[in-house]
Amino acid sequence: MNGIYNRRVTISFMRQNIICIDKMLSKISLPNRDKIFFVGTILVALSEKSYRDLYKSFELKSQRSLLEATIETLKSIAQVRCEYKKELYEMQIRLESIVRKNLIGKKKEFSLYQLIDTIALYTSEGIEHIDEFYSEFITSSSGNRTVTGIVLTPNHIAEFMAQLLEIKEDDTVLDICCGCGTLLLAADHQVNSYNNYFGCEVDHEIYLLGVMNAICQKSNITMMQEDCFSERIEGILHTSFSKGMLNPPYSHMKYSALDFLLRELEFIQSGGEVAIICPTSCAMSAKYHKERRMLMQKHTLQAVLSMPEDLFCGNGAFTYTCIMIWKANVPHNRDHKVYFARCNYDGFRRYGRLGRIDKTGAWPNIKKEWLERYRNRQVIQGLTALHTVTAECEWLPEAYIISDSIPEKADFEKTLIDYLVYCARTYGISQEKS
Repeated sequence: MNGIYNRRVTISFMRQNIICIDKMLSKISLPNRDKIFFVGTILVALSEKSYRDLYKSFELKSQRSLLEATIETLKSIAQVRCEYKKELYEMQIRLESIVRKNLIGKKKEFSLYQLIDTIALYTSEGIEHIDEFYSEFITSSSGNRTVTGIVLTPNHIAEFMAQLLEIKEDDTVLDICCGCGTLLLAADHQVNSYNNYFGCEVDHEIYLLGVMNAICQKSNITMMQEDCFSERIEGILHTSFSKGMLNPPYSHMKYSALDFLLRELEFIQSGGEVAIICPTSCAMSAKYHKERRMLMQKHTLQAVLSMPEDLFCGNGAFTYTCIMIWKANVPHNRDHKVYFARCNYDGFRRYGRLGRIDKTGAWPNIKKEWLERYRNRQVIQGLTALHTVTAECEWLPEAYIISDSIPEKADFEKTLIDYLVYCARTYGISQEKS
């Protein structure tokens, strides 16, 4: 089998196993966030080879003994990752609380060993899919996103955004609302450079998940819990970054996605670039005219790429999105031609609870085509366009791309229905992003 096919099978197998793990955990009735934290803490321990070898010796021993062995492993990791010593201590305390409250001394049909052994499939040498497993588990276990507040950027899109920016060894990358660290980890995977990636996250629970993710993957990204709009952050981010990546909250009570973008651009050096994935409403709604004017007064819009409509669909979330590329601290010239592209098909299709899967292995070639078109600014009828825009213009690619066919009445009716559904979902349903 080739590498692509192996990866495809692994993802499908992984999601099936996640469903089984979720069923295991349902026996002890953990809240969704506790469930995600529980599995994340075990993953942190399993990231150490010594623990992967050790836990098997506890198969016939008590849940208490296995808990103690897990906590000792977390303590040893804290000695190495001293920057996260406080967070690792919190993991120990919370893990102990969850296990003692729900397992030790309780007559429940749940095996901590079995849970660890199932998760260990993705941490053994030669497989190493910790990042994908944890992202998939968070997505699967988030349930109602308005409760958990956790909606992750799909791994393949995070990777695509990092490649759009062409991140190099000497680049420094910022994400001011990094969530679980998906975008920064994607950047780190492009070029593994020590201490060049920085993120902050205001939500304590989600921040801890990001720390877990970074530790599991032995990543060098630096994360901190902080409000990106606080005055304190200005003193911390005194160094200008060369690149930025962003998937901000989409329904924040106080700030729009473009407010987060404006804030991130403040910390990017002149000529540096930021890639943001955001709701399409940011590119077309009159509601954001003020923000769009502020953006173009200071920064240059390089490109807008519309994403597949079902990219963020499921588990209580539905949002049409696009990726924007901005050049920081260079005012937008009215004569500058912006690159627009329809990137509506990524090869992934939705398969019930298994979610979106690339069963045919189409994504690598699709991604290659998207990147080549962007880097060469190729104009392809029906797919891409180059066009000048102002802050008052619509920024969606579909407004500038010339169709290669004459629409039928049925096409018009479908488009009208899709637009009405979009309006209902975008403006009528509360959504949370992280």
